[in-house]
Amino acid sequence: MADVVIKHAATVVLLRDGAAGRPEVLMVKRHRKSAFMGSAYVYPGGKLDDDDTTETALGFCQGLSPQQAAQMMAPVGTRDPEDEPITPAQAVGLFVAAIREVFEESGLLLADDEHGAQMDFTAPDVQERFANWRTQLQQGKASMTQMAQQEKLTYNLEGLVYFSHWITPPIEKRRFNTRFFLTRAPKGQTPLQDNHEVVDARWLTPKEALELGDSGKIMLAPPTARTLEDLSAFDTVDDALKAAATQPVITILPRFDSVDGEMTLFMPRDPRFAHPASVPGMTSMAMRDGRWRSVR
Repeated sequence: MADVVIKHAATVVLLRDGAAGRPEVLMVKRHRKSAFMGSAYVYPGGKLDDDDTTETALGFCQGLSPQQAAQMMAPVGTRDPEDEPITPAQAVGLFVAAIREVFEESGLLLADDEHGAQMDFTAPDVQERFANWRTQLQQGKASMTQMAQQEKLTYNLEGLVYFSHWITPPIEKRRFNTRFFLTRAPKGQTPLQDNHEVVDARWLTPKEALELGDSGKIMLAPPTARTLEDLSAFDTVDDALKAAATQPVITILPRFDSVDGEMTLFMPRDPRFAHPASVPGMTSMAMRDGRWRSVR
């Protein structure tokens, strides 16, 4: 499938402090008819659009310059030939795409108002106004730029911590070059699925989500499960964000092979990988009973 175009995309892992004191992650279920990852529980996200990279759109961003964003996303170590170099405009645009997709799929808006305060939808009139913006964005009748202009918003990119980088392997018909971000969910806002692309939204601890995946009650893709495993090591949201801000991001383009009759996915750390790298955590995943499971 060498002719398949690999599209840039962004995904956001939204975190909050759970009732039991452990971090919780917002998981959304994709519609079963979705062209990619139908029925799977994922994090809000989607592909980079041209509107995300315009000079006007980037003018509403603060906290990172295009050059800083591009440097942040530069490959660590040897660049995989399938990892297309990213331009500064695309790098900032991925932050914009991340914020847009979160708003479209979950209704949570990662933006500051004209006074520099994080957006709060507690007031009914504000909630109604932005619900309308969400619908307009989903229908392609408005852009993030238009919303920022009319509502006097700014998109603070420093609140999104670059966490991981996955490229869909060649075995898939649809391929994405996806950057994962971590952020704390905004207060005064409640996630609500759109019942179009997303049919469910729920807060789960990483451990709960992994247990549901292992039992077959929810479907988890390898990047989703890997991220949950990484996050299960943290006791607080602050711990997770601080760790993510200091760790290098290694590009993960999994390699597939059959091992003892099982379809197996190898991570860069695995010695069977073409160019092993120092990546903490699991080294491979195997398809067992219709579910991807980590192999230590």
